[in-house]
Amino acid sequence: MIEIPASEPDVIHWENDTKSRKRALEVSPSVARPDTKMKMDTSSWAILPQTDATSSRYKQRKLNYQEDADVKPRDVLEPAKLESPERIVHRLRRGLIREEMKVDEKPIPVALSGEEEQSGEEEQSGEEEQSGEEEQLAFPLKDEAPSSGLDQIRIEITRLRNPKAEIKKEHLLKDEDLLNIHLTHRDALQPFPISLSEDLRFVTVDRSQLSFRFGGSPMDTFPRPSRHKLAQHGRTGFMCINLLWNPHGPQWPGHTGLYFNTSLPGQTWMDSDLHSERQTLFVKIKSREWLYLGEYEAKVVPSLTAAQWCSLPDAVSSLWTKNIHEKKWGAPIRARIHVRRTAGRELTNQEAETAEGLFKHITAEDINEAFVAGHECLRVWSLQCVGYDEEFQRELVQLSRGEL
Repeated sequence: MIEIPASEPDVIHWENDTKSRKRALEVSPSVARPDTKMKMDTSSWAILPQTDATSSRYKQRKLNYQEDADVKPRDVLEPAKLESPERIVHRLRRGLIREEMKVDEKPIPVALSGEEEQSGEEEQSGEEEQSGEEEQLAFPLKDEAPSSGLDQIRIEITRLRNPKAEIKKEHLLKDEDLLNIHLTHRDALQPFPISLSEDLRFVTVDRSQLSFRFGGSPMDTFPRPSRHKLAQHGRTGFMCINLLWNPHGPQWPGHTGLYFNTSLPGQTWMDSDLHSERQTLFVKIKSREWLYLGEYEAKVVPSLTAAQWCSLPDAVSSLWTKNIHEKKWGAPIRARIHVRRTAGRELTNQEAETAEGLFKHITAEDINEAFVAGHECLRVWSLQCVGYDEEFQRELVQLSRGEL
């Protein structure tokens, strides 16, 4: 008879032998152990004692791990450390993994995953300075002119994406469509140099703070401050991009991006009363986090073709057609579709802008058909950073911390 305390754990602990421990009997509410004090009848226990064979196998496993000094049980169990495509590109460009790629002193191409393709050119040698420590990539490399190859342009386009930004991958354009758009305004891929430290540069604010301090609606893409607010700070030209609508919009301070809207064919950026020659640009990184990117100018690039519209995910095209059908800003397109159907002609831009009525009888399905046929299209603008107000960002930092 053996005595056991009620506070012991529910599994019997036996020394040295793992398999014997697994075969231990569970006893409720407490568990029997050889060194316990409560009395219990153990005649029915079926405990298998440790055998020489079991002990030998365990010792052999330990010896196998110790045969190679570089291999330990901990190393075997640790998962492999994965790197993003952007990280691999960064390390390749800095020469940080050249040694890892060598076999018989010959470089091996590294296969990149995801949406990024690798150039077939071999790594540059000699003049680049190699560092033994990895640099932390807080934002894309800057002050580097793109090379002439298409593969390099693809890399430059991939670096425009901020991994912290909340973007649905299924909303992105196809790689080749995106490449063709950027090729028409390639100079914009060169970022604007910014000297402000990163700990200040990437501080965000929410729209309510922005609206309280500078005025304008917290819901508008182009908030317009009141005269009272303008008298206080003198700032105009605010532009706030939601990446749900514009997944290829600018995402890093000083870097370029694309903006989509429904302006009519032939219209310039300044034809809209909402637009300014220079836009003070904010982008929504995630909920309640809006990041100041700089001062931007918009340059028109080729609009989306009918084929590109058809290749958009249903969620994206439906978002546009639904809002063109419901919102006031969609009235000119609804008017064009109405007159095209009823009179068999095209409205001029002036007629479309001044047409009376909301034309709400034009459904989302009618709008989609017009885009599929190529009668309507999404206009695309390349936003290029031409300045960065460091004092303004410092003010936003104070605003974010509740100091203003």
